[in-house]
Amino acid sequence: MVYGMGTVIVFLAVLVFAVRLMSWVVHRWFAEPVLASAVDVAGAASGSRTDPASAQSSSIDPEILAVIAAAVHAHRQSGSSNS
Repeated sequence: MVYGMGTVIVFLAVLVFAVRLMSWVVHRWFAEPVLASAVDVAGAASGSRTDPASAQSSSIDPEILAVIAAAVHAHRQSGSSNS
C-alpha cells in the first residue's frame, strides 16, 4: 500500500514539474506581445477607474463595437434567462 501511494506522489510531483517547465518554456520563447487595448480591457475588467477621455481614445475598432452591441441587443431581445 505504501509503495502504491509513494508511486502516486512521485508521479504527481513529476507531473507538476513537467507542467511548470512547459509553462515556462511557452512564456519564455512563444509569448505574444501585449497590446495596449488588451491592457485597457484588462484594467476595466479588474475594476480600476480610468479617465473618461482616455477611455474614448482607445484603439478598439468601431466595427467590433457595433458587432458587440448588436450581439448584446439580440441576446436581450431573445428573452433568454440563462446567464
